[in-house]
Amino acid sequence: MKVEIYRTVIFVLLPQIRAVDIEVSTADNRKYVKLSTHCIVAAGRSFYTFQVKAKNDAHIALMSEDDDARPLYEIVIGGWGNKKSCIRTDVRCTLQAFNNTRIVENYTDCVGTTTYECDSGYFLHSGNLQRTCFSNRTWSGEPPYCKQISCPQISSTVSYAIQHQDTDIGGNVTAVCSDNFRHSSGHLTRECTSNGSWDGEEPVCLRCRCPCSLIGQQGFNSSSELEQRLKQLKRELEIAKNSTSSFYRKRNCALDNRLSSASLGYLCGYGVIISIAVYLVIPDLSILYRHFRFGAD
Repeated sequence: MKVEIYRTVIFVLLPQIRAVDIEVSTADNRKYVKLSTHCIVAAGRSFYTFQVKAKNDAHIALMSEDDDARPLYEIVIGGWGNKKSCIRTDVRCTLQAFNNTRIVENYTDCVGTTTYECDSGYFLHSGNLQRTCFSNRTWSGEPPYCKQISCPQISSTVSYAIQHQDTDIGGNVTAVCSDNFRHSSGHLTRECTSNGSWDGEEPVCLRCRCPCSLIGQQGFNSSSELEQRLKQLKRELEIAKNSTSSFYRKRNCALDNRLSSASLGYLCGYGVIISIAVYLVIPDLSILYRHFRFGAD
């Protein structure tokens, strides 16, 4: 049987057969220093006497071969931050990796704790992010299951309908007001944020009292967008005054405010009207006279 140690310790081996002390200093790197290189083996001996000088966590392993992956016995002095010491068999759990997670701390020794963390854009849906290795080489808790963060589905309502919806982070949802409804407040376009919620406010579409205009049917996220659209429509519907008939009349006809001109205009106007009336009435005067004198029959 071979003897090995690791952690920052000063190892003093006191063989009972040879009156020679051997001092070994190790690094704090969680790796065993094989004492077989110093011609120290446990084969044929019933015990060894040794001393350890360290602040904490001195580990001495008794192995059957120069391979710490093989079964071994380990003496732990001042382990777990000087909380306890023990003699144990080599117990290590198999390190497990899971989708959408990363390992933060990896301690697969007995009572060691391995810590996981969900990848960016994922959250712990079930299981445990910290798991402890038991003496029977099993892990405590349940495997962590990290699920992608997404925003909740938004359903259409009577007042508005969902045209497009992407619930992943950075995705958008777009709504339009239903027929005979107009956009009153809120946002018709919203983005899924990193915390799994939609930005902005839920759109509010109110029923129209009168038939909604084309403007009322369109969606605007702010009053500034609506004002910009109104200005655009005003430019499109603006009347070219220089091309109207009234503009050409004013341009081709001059106004005459003289009294003689106004009198002549009235005389001509009324004269034409009276002439037309007389022309229509005179042929029927004889018939009217007979009706009034002798009756309709």
